[in-house]
Amino acid sequence: MHARKLIGLLVLSWALPVAAAPQGSPVEWLDRMSTAFRSENYQGFFIYENLGGLLTLKVMHGVVDGQEKERLVYLDGPYREMIRDGQKIAYIRQGQGGVTLKPGYLAALSGRFKTDFQKLGGFYQLRFGGDVRIANRIGRHVELLPRDKHRYGYHLWLDHDSGLLLKSEMHGDKGAVLERFQFVDLSVGNLPDGDVIPPGQHAWIDRSAVAAHSEESPLTWEMGWVPDGFNKTGYRKTVSPVSQKPVDSLLYSDGLAAFSVFVEEDMTRVLSQSSEQSGATAAVSRVFRNGDAYYNVTVVGEIPLGTAERIAVSVKPRQVESPFQAPAQ
Repeated sequence: MHARKLIGLLVLSWALPVAAAPQGSPVEWLDRMSTAFRSENYQGFFIYENLGGLLTLKVMHGVVDGQEKERLVYLDGPYREMIRDGQKIAYIRQGQGGVTLKPGYLAALSGRFKTDFQKLGGFYQLRFGGDVRIANRIGRHVELLPRDKHRYGYHLWLDHDSGLLLKSEMHGDKGAVLERFQFVDLSVGNLPDGDVIPPGQHAWIDRSAVAAHSEESPLTWEMGWVPDGFNKTGYRKTVSPVSQKPVDSLLYSDGLAAFSVFVEEDMTRVLSQSSEQSGATAAVSRVFRNGDAYYNVTVVGEIPLGTAERIAVSVKPRQVESPFQAPAQ
């Protein structure tokens, strides 16, 4: 009886599928994903979920003569879409002209995971998890676990065949899912250009021109502290749509997480600070005094609230030595 049971267990074990060991390192898989974003033609439907609710969208991405073209259509609520042709981007809403949206969560498709993953090893632990079936495709699980308390963790599932991102989750410090992106249907292959960019006149915004203009203005503020690994990736001088006052805008990123710092003159002249955490997004606003002037500093980003608060209190005017300063006696 014991021998028959043992033989039965052996037969059962032979019949069970054995998961193949991942080929290549996590960095190699992530680099493959980054390349797939830019080079593959694909279309499909995906969901995006955060504390604000659940959205369903359709994406079409193609490469024509070496130039990326992309179209994102909201399938919930009023009709909205975003189209991209190379460095040009336009927003469309039914019954109106161009409209400015904030598709930051779509960075999962258009930029968040296009980075030098080799450099992330100092700030995230990269390792494989188990394979999972997603949108009828096999996804390789890659974990990016933070090495400190100043950033969140990411779990990614990458398509075995194409390398495209099938699913991503952002996890908080206690393991709660703060943000989820997931394909529910995906096809990879040829995609006619006409299916990506709809016909008609579009209010294009040239992102390369905006980026070039952003670096022309001198930087007048600096951070007394930012978490290790975060570097300044952008700076702009704009005008506040509310107060019509100049606003300095700085962007920092570690290659995955990012936060923005806004500084403008404050007319209330009341020292104050407020903090709010909404899902993955922290927002901290602080009014401080510098001489006779008052300024409002706002830090917004997908970082823990305590980290955003520490950044906000460290902002200070940039010290620039005047070339006409008289020498010390």
